[in-house]
Amino acid sequence: MMTLPSVPIPAPSAAAICRAQVGESPGQVLREMRERLPRTPMIRAQKTPLPGVTAITLANGQQVYAVDGSNYLVIGVIYDLNTGKTLQNTLDPRTPVSAAETTTPSSAMAEYHHFLAPKD
Repeated sequence: MMTLPSVPIPAPSAAAICRAQVGESPGQVLREMRERLPRTPMIRAQKTPLPGVTAITLANGQQVYAVDGSNYLVIGVIYDLNTGKTLQNTLDPRTPVSAAETTTPSSAMAEYHHFLAPKD
């Protein structure tokens, strides 16, 4: 499991808070999460059936969830008690996303390796 670095995380801007209240696109959420967690390699974002929850795929394939725009990050499994499936298994990995909502896998892996590199 990936461990996030213990670094100060900047507070969201007032504009981000307003957008979160009306619902942000996955691309907006991804951009804001990349700004707030620049050392975490995120390659795509996708809407989920849950209001206010955006699925974010990391370079290592792990799925995390942004809640309320970029205000909260959930790391773990979300179960749909009606179907018995995890939220990750209900999302279609072939769902098209815009170019603004993705990063090329090679650049994401380079970022991921930089993230894992030991610090002097």
